[in-house]
Amino acid sequence: MITKAINKNNPSNFFILAAEQSADNHGAVLMQALQSLNTNIEFIGIGGKRMTDTGLKSMENIDKLAVM
Repeated sequence: MITKAINKNNPSNFFILAAEQSADNHGAVLMQALQSLNTNIEFIGIGGKRMTDTGLKSMENIDKLAVM
């Protein structure tokens, strides 16, 4: 449950996971929307090029994953 509003006064950390290319695209758009509300935000998780270019600290690149 979110107990604090997402705004620039509250530092925020998010874990985000995208296991294939379309999820990477959607994840990057979500990250950009959240960053527009709060520049003091950190994303950690697993994603591809679009999400890492948007600021994700990726634990693994999705090119190495096989998900069904």
